Amino acid sequence: MNVRKLIGAILVLGLCWVLSWPAGGTYVSQARAAQISDLPKNATIVVADRPLTGSFSLPQQRGNRMFLPAIIVARALGDSVRVDAVARNLEVHRQTGIVASFDARLNQVRENGSIVLVVSDTADIVFPPNPDELMLPIEILAPLLDVSIILDKTSGTVSIRRGVATAEAVRAGAQHAPWELYQVDYSSNLNMYSSAFNHNFMVHSSGRIKDGRFDLLSNFDGGTAQGPLIFRRSTFTFERENGQRLVGGDFGTGTDLEFLSSAVRGVSIQQPFNNVRVTMFGGRAISDVYSNIVRVDPLTELPIETPQHTKARYDTNVFGAFATFGPSVKKPTDPRFLIFSSGLMYFSGPMTRGELATGSVKFNSHRNQFQGDVGLGNFSGITPNKREVHGFAPLIDLSESFSVSDGFTLRARYTHIGSNFLSPQSGGLFTPMNLVSGGFNWRLAQWLSTSLTGTSRTLLDAFSRTIPVSNQAGQPGQVDRSITTTVSVNPRGIWPTFTFTHTQANNSLTGANAYTLLNATKEFRSWRLFGNFTRILNGQFLNLETASTPDMTPPSSNVTVGAMMKINDSNTLQVSQSFGSGGSLGGEVDWMASSFLSKRVTFGAGLGYAMTGSQLALVERALATVQLPFQQTLQVSYINTPSGPQIMVQLRGALLRTRRAEAAQYGALAEIRSFGALSGKVYQDINLNGQFDPGVDRPQEGVQVRVDGSYYEVSDRNGDFRVENVKAGEHQIYMDLLSVRADLTLLTSAQHTVALKPGRDMIVDFRLVRTGRIKGVVWMDLNGNGKIDEGEQPLADVRVVTGSGRDTLTDAQGEFVLGDLPPGEHIVLVDEKTLPENTRSAAGSLQVIVKAGSETGNTNFPVASKPVEVKVKSFASTAQKP
Repeated sequence: MNVRKLIGAILVLGLCWVLSWPAGGTYVSQARAAQISDLPKNATIVVADRPLTGSFSLPQQRGNRMFLPAIIVARALGDSVRVDAVARNLEVHRQTGIVASFDARLNQVRENGSIVLVVSDTADIVFPPNPDELMLPIEILAPLLDVSIILDKTSGTVSIRRGVATAEAVRAGAQHAPWELYQVDYSSNLNMYSSAFNHNFMVHSSGRIKDGRFDLLSNFDGGTAQGPLIFRRSTFTFERENGQRLVGGDFGTGTDLEFLSSAVRGVSIQQPFNNVRVTMFGGRAISDVYSNIVRVDPLTELPIETPQHTKARYDTNVFGAFATFGPSVKKPTDPRFLIFSSGLMYFSGPMTRGELATGSVKFNSHRNQFQGDVGLGNFSGITPNKREVHGFAPLIDLSESFSVSDGFTLRARYTHIGSNFLSPQSGGLFTPMNLVSGGFNWRLAQWLSTSLTGTSRTLLDAFSRTIPVSNQAGQPGQVDRSITTTVSVNPRGIWPTFTFTHTQANNSLTGANAYTLLNATKEFRSWRLFGNFTRILNGQFLNLETASTPDMTPPSSNVTVGAMMKINDSNTLQVSQSFGSGGSLGGEVDWMASSFLSKRVTFGAGLGYAMTGSQLALVERALATVQLPFQQTLQVSYINTPSGPQIMVQLRGALLRTRRAEAAQYGALAEIRSFGALSGKVYQDINLNGQFDPGVDRPQEGVQVRVDGSYYEVSDRNGDFRVENVKAGEHQIYMDLLSVRADLTLLTSAQHTVALKPGRDMIVDFRLVRTGRIKGVVWMDLNGNGKIDEGEQPLADVRVVTGSGRDTLTDAQGEFVLGDLPPGEHIVLVDEKTLPENTRSAAGSLQVIVKAGSETGNTNFPVASKPVEVKVKSFASTAQKP
């Protein structure tokens, strides 16, 4: 080797070393020297809650810095890595799609080509031939892999986490029971008069049995003569997604075929078979709720039949079955559908007997809605009007609605029920009659619409004791004809809204009758004016015993004007005055207020009067509604008329209601088992053992926990929360950090991805811990003594970074505060790309211990000038070789 070259190189290296030696001695920060601690023995690296095992899976401590196996950690995170040992370069392709790199020659960490961190002290990083042996310091590995790195000396672990954690806080919850009761509601109504009372009580409950939904509705009533509470009827309904349906108790049979309609107490079963739905039912109907008691008139000594109300008797056996089929049987709610049905029914009781076959077709399209029912039955028995029948009766009911245009619709209906028809139940839906009706609806403009309806109905079994019907004497029965027209005017601007309705009718027994109404209403911002004109013409009075008809009752007219005023948000006043035929007068004043007890009480009172001639009648009334605790409502109303006072009391509410009730009632049957709950606890993990310990850890009240950003619950005093009605599938559950105390930070991730399975709940806990802070200063240490001396300049806007991913900027005084740090040991360093040109961090990275609820100060970073680079040029010798 050329001796002169060797000596020159040695001199240059020495000069560089001297120039790089600060005048004040070596740069060892006091904070760094005081807070550096040895790596725990047998420390374990935990990546995303999974400990690393195998070769090259342990951390190393080199001097005052902690090194971790970069390649092993990156693979555990699911990243791919490429290492160039010659170029001293490392490139990471993260799972998130971002490409990050570290260049040891330039001391830079980049993300997608942009510099995110510049550090010094990279000379001791060795790139071995085997990439798995590559060790990087924490301050470089954290931004390179975009992870949080925290040393927990208590457990002897180095925790590495990225993004949404698969935290141990997420675990399976309770398995749903085979059945669930979602809600039990009730309503109790009591009417009290001066000498009598009546009462009605209703209970409704709903829930789930395996994959089906059930409803149970029960009614009770009572009164002065029959006791306070007597069971009347109850209906149990159970239906499944596949179309199966079970109904027990009191129900109506004519769901798809109206001629099979009957109220029975029994059982109905519906079973689908591909595109056919079969329904079978059986039970008993009420044959007669009245019995005629025969007694003797004391004057004429003739027998008199007196109808007497008796208890309902279910003594008519009813059995039937029908099938529903067609292209739309599985999609009955579609706007366009076509469905066919056909069925049979048999009934037999003390007074009636019959067999009936019927069919139906329903068709809907954009402009056309058609339904047709036809049937034929053989009946025998006694009609409600004491007429004996025996024979066949045809049944026809056709209805059509056709929209000629978007604003004009025609309607028509024809019904014929043969005179021999008998219903299984007393007071059934159909009676022997002929019915023809038709009309139209026409919207002439946005502000003007009108309608017309005409109806003609002939009752074939009316008043058989005095008027012969067609099958008895060849004469028609009672005939009702009516025509009704309506005009609605809803103009804009200053004009009021008008509604005019007139009905003209004629009855073959009572004669002509008519009803006319004209209403005008004008809405203002806080009040409303209204006026009504009515005219009523009643038909003649008919004495059924003598069939005599006195003179026509004269028509009566009435004009009412009034106003409703909204005094404020809580008070409303309404007044009205009416003027009637014959000089009669009437008026009302009503006041309603809802501002009592934080708007939990609504109170109203009113006074009305009616004057006919010299007679004055007053009506007083009052109403109060109280919202009671536990979803209960009490309503009391009082009215006092000339006939006596009346008090009505209603109490309604929920005896039981879970938050899953709404989803169970109105959701699709296919999803009834898909709703679960996400629950858990929010607490301070005082002893940092990963579980809630009563008496040690502290629950956190008032923290908002959200699911998918759409709904949330707030933790209670025990730190518990429960979000119901969550559909099965993957959800994001996270804690709203704005609702957490400022001195607390999360030990787990603020957001978790959970997969909720059908039939099972999930538990997600959020562990909190009191945070600590790191405080320090960054300054230009001119004399290199590691102390802030007079005249040395603080550096502003310098980025200070932790290995756990937190960062901040120094202020004008060079001071910085890193807050919300969990307890543990943190790596802190200065991002040298934010330092002035040709300077570097003399302290490098610091290991700082953070304690809960306290501040670690004096974490100072002196900044020094970079050493002057000396470039050595080698010149070829000009001497000639011998």
